[in-house]
Amino acid sequence: MTQFHLFQIPSEQSTFATKEVMEITGFTKEALRYYEKLAILGPIARNQANYRQYDTANLQRLQMVKVFQYLGMDLSMLKDLSESDSLEKHLDVLRSYQRTVHEQITQLQEIDHFIENKIDYLINNHSKK
Repeated sequence: MTQFHLFQIPSEQSTFATKEVMEITGFTKEALRYYEKLAILGPIARNQANYRQYDTANLQRLQMVKVFQYLGMDLSMLKDLSESDSLEKHLDVLRSYQRTVHEQITQLQEIDHFIENKIDYLINNHSKK
Protein backbone atom coordinates (compact mmCIF):
# COMPACT_ATOMS: atom_id res chain seq x y z
CA MET A 1 0.00 0.00 0.00
CA THR A 2 1.31 3.42 -0.85
CA GLN A 3 1.92 5.95 1.88
CA PHE A 4 -0.93 8.37 2.45
CA HIS A 5 -0.23 12.09 2.21
CA LEU A 6 -3.00 14.64 2.60
CA PHE A 7 -2.27 17.98 0.96
CA GLN A 8 -2.53 21.22 2.90
CA ILE A 9 -4.91 23.95 1.80
CA PRO A 10 -3.15 27.33 1.68
CA SER A 11 -4.71 29.71 4.20
CA GLU A 12 -3.43 32.88 2.54
CA GLN A 13 -5.90 32.76 -0.36
CA SER A 14 -9.57 31.96 -0.85
CA THR A 15 -9.82 31.11 -4.55
CA PHE A 16 -7.63 28.94 -6.73
CA ALA A 17 -7.17 28.56 -10.47
CA THR A 18 -7.18 25.06 -11.95
CA LYS A 19 -3.38 25.05 -12.30
CA GLU A 20 -3.00 25.99 -8.62
CA VAL A 21 -5.38 23.22 -7.58
CA MET A 22 -3.39 20.75 -9.66
CA GLU A 23 -0.16 21.84 -7.94
CA ILE A 24 -1.68 21.76 -4.45
CA THR A 25 -3.55 18.45 -4.77
CA GLY A 26 -1.57 16.45 -7.29
CA PHE A 27 -4.74 15.75 -9.27
CA THR A 28 -4.65 16.14 -13.04
CA LYS A 29 -6.94 18.50 -14.91
CA GLU A 30 -8.80 15.47 -16.24
CA ALA A 31 -9.33 14.14 -12.72
CA LEU A 32 -10.66 17.50 -11.55
CA ARG A 33 -13.15 17.58 -14.45
CA TYR A 34 -14.17 14.00 -13.67
CA TYR A 35 -14.87 14.82 -10.01
CA GLU A 36 -16.79 17.90 -11.11
CA LYS A 37 -18.86 15.73 -13.47
CA LEU A 38 -19.56 13.32 -10.59
CA ALA A 39 -20.88 16.36 -8.66
CA ILE A 40 -18.72 15.63 -5.62
CA LEU A 41 -16.82 18.93 -5.45
CA GLY A 42 -19.75 21.22 -4.81
CA PRO A 43 -20.34 24.33 -6.89
CA ILE A 44 -17.29 25.72 -8.68
CA ALA A 45 -17.41 29.42 -9.49
CA ARG A 46 -16.25 30.93 -12.76
CA ASN A 47 -14.34 34.18 -13.20
CA GLN A 48 -15.07 36.84 -15.84
CA ALA A 49 -13.08 34.89 -18.41
CA ASN A 50 -15.19 31.78 -17.59
CA TYR A 51 -12.26 29.96 -15.94
CA ARG A 52 -12.98 27.78 -12.94
CA GLN A 53 -12.25 29.34 -9.56
CA TYR A 54 -12.06 26.68 -6.87
CA ASP A 55 -12.59 27.71 -3.27
CA THR A 56 -11.54 26.26 0.07
CA ALA A 57 -14.69 24.12 0.26
CA ASN A 58 -13.82 22.56 -3.13
CA LEU A 59 -10.31 21.77 -1.88
CA GLN A 60 -11.70 20.27 1.32
CA ARG A 61 -13.82 17.98 -0.81
CA LEU A 62 -10.73 17.06 -2.82
CA GLN A 63 -9.08 16.11 0.47
CA MET A 64 -12.00 13.72 1.04
CA VAL A 65 -11.50 12.35 -2.48
CA LYS A 66 -7.85 11.59 -1.56
CA VAL A 67 -8.97 9.83 1.62
CA PHE A 68 -11.63 7.82 -0.21
CA GLN A 69 -9.21 6.82 -2.97
CA TYR A 70 -6.62 5.69 -0.44
CA LEU A 71 -9.18 3.61 1.43
CA GLY A 72 -10.72 2.21 -1.75
CA MET A 73 -14.10 3.71 -0.86
CA ASP A 74 -16.75 4.57 -3.45
CA LEU A 75 -16.43 8.22 -4.47
CA SER A 76 -20.17 8.42 -5.12
CA MET A 77 -20.62 8.41 -1.32
CA LEU A 78 -19.30 11.98 -1.37
CA LYS A 79 -22.48 13.11 -3.12
CA ASP A 80 -24.28 12.64 0.20
CA LEU A 81 -23.04 16.01 1.47
CA SER A 82 -23.59 19.53 0.27
CA GLU A 83 -22.54 22.82 1.83
CA SER A 84 -26.18 23.73 2.45
CA ASP A 85 -26.88 20.59 4.51
CA SER A 86 -27.45 20.84 8.23
CA LEU A 87 -24.76 20.20 10.80
CA GLU A 88 -26.62 17.02 11.80
CA LYS A 89 -26.47 15.67 8.25
CA HIS A 90 -22.75 16.49 7.99
CA LEU A 91 -22.13 14.68 11.28
CA ASP A 92 -24.23 11.67 10.22
CA VAL A 93 -22.42 11.31 6.91
CA LEU A 94 -18.96 11.80 8.46
CA ARG A 95 -19.78 9.26 11.17
CA SER A 96 -20.83 6.83 8.45
CA TYR A 97 -17.45 7.36 6.75
CA GLN A 98 -15.76 6.87 10.10
CA ARG A 99 -17.61 3.56 10.67
CA THR A 100 -16.32 2.37 7.30
CA VAL A 101 -12.78 3.31 8.32
CA HIS A 102 -13.19 1.47 11.65
CA GLU A 103 -14.44 -1.61 9.78
CA GLN A 104 -11.37 -1.50 7.55
CA ILE A 105 -9.10 -1.13 10.61
CA THR A 106 -10.74 -4.19 12.17
CA GLN A 107 -10.25 -6.16 8.96
CA LEU A 108 -6.59 -5.11 8.78
CA GLN A 109 -6.08 -6.13 12.41
CA GLU A 110 -7.55 -9.56 11.62
CA ILE A 111 -5.20 -9.90 8.65
CA ASP A 112 -2.28 -8.80 10.81
CA HIS A 113 -3.21 -11.42 13.42
CA PHE A 114 -3.40 -14.11 10.72
CA ILE A 115 0.04 -13.15 9.36
CA GLU A 116 1.51 -13.09 12.87
CA ASN A 117 0.16 -16.61 13.50
CA LYS A 118 1.61 -17.78 10.19
CA ILE A 119 5.02 -16.34 11.09
CA ASP A 120 4.90 -18.03 14.51
CA TYR A 121 3.89 -21.33 12.91
CA LEU A 122 6.74 -21.19 10.39
CA ILE A 123 9.31 -20.27 13.05
CA ASN A 124 8.16 -23.01 15.40
CA ASN A 125 8.01 -25.70 12.71
CA HIS A 126 11.26 -24.68 11.08
CA SER A 127 13.17 -24.80 14.37
CA LYS A 128 11.98 -28.39 15.01
CA LYS A 129 13.69 -29.70 11.88
